[in-house]
Amino acid sequence: MHMLKDPDKTLSVSSASFAGKFGNCLTIHTSMQGFRPSMEDSHFISYSNDNPYAVFAVFDGHGGDEIALEVGSKFGDFVFKDKGAIKIDDMDALKAYIDTAFRSCDEHLRTLGHMSGSTANVVFVTPGHIICGNIGDSRSVLCRSGMAMEMSVDHKPTDEGETERIKKAGGSVIRGRVCGGVAVSRSFGDFDFKQNKDLDASKQQISCCPDFITRERDTTTDEFIIICCDGVWDVISNEACVRFVRTRLQAGISDLEVISGDLLEYCLENGSKDNMTCIIVLLDAGRELIRKNKPECLVL
Repeated sequence: MHMLKDPDKTLSVSSASFAGKFGNCLTIHTSMQGFRPSMEDSHFISYSNDNPYAVFAVFDGHGGDEIALEVGSKFGDFVFKDKGAIKIDDMDALKAYIDTAFRSCDEHLRTLGHMSGSTANVVFVTPGHIICGNIGDSRSVLCRSGMAMEMSVDHKPTDEGETERIKKAGGSVIRGRVCGGVAVSRSFGDFDFKQNKDLDASKQQISCCPDFITRERDTTTDEFIIICCDGVWDVISNEACVRFVRTRLQAGISDLEVISGDLLEYCLENGSKDNMTCIIVLLDAGRELIRKNKPECLVL
């Protein structure tokens, strides 16, 4: 794969502060092209003070940027297609709703004729829960009282369950890739691997159907959520990433743009060759962490 001689360190940044029925939070999205010749990541953030939920998502494209960009711009059309059906107190119903949104989005993408693909890591925050739906190897982690709590598990073709599905669908795993081609076993797009009309979307060689991890919220201890593409996770563990962010909050750094920018720079220096995208969602307990540890100004 062609790489740039020198990385493009330009940061794309957007931030917001909002309060809703799901609680208060600050959020930052930061991305860097890095050594890749183009940017193939996108993201989606949606909140409303009138809604009892917020949605944060990272999409990491491969084989081109078409699928990732389309999902980033249109994901709301599918995840909010029937807002009245979103039941925030029934996790099984919410999982089914999100699964349907993923399937509908993938069917829309099929009509466009693009052959690239994209991972998706989508986090719903409700008053009582944090729920993540994931396909691929983008990842999210919750910091609870300083501990890293995984919110998703990567989908690799070499995972036992994934390998079994791929083979049953007529595929194979070669050099850790689906039929020697794609390095993730679940994604949007990648329609060359979704050609068996007799199989449900969940049983194709590459599936668009998410796995879920759900955690009940504890507003006194849930400090922040980190959602990143694999360009970050390739070079830093869940625990180290949480520690990186938390120690800066404890040092009184309240500017999430500084923290996220430092994180991507750190990953670049530690060998990341991929595009990098990071969303940090700072919850109430995280904001209290800053207040408790913010150094007082010295009067000279």
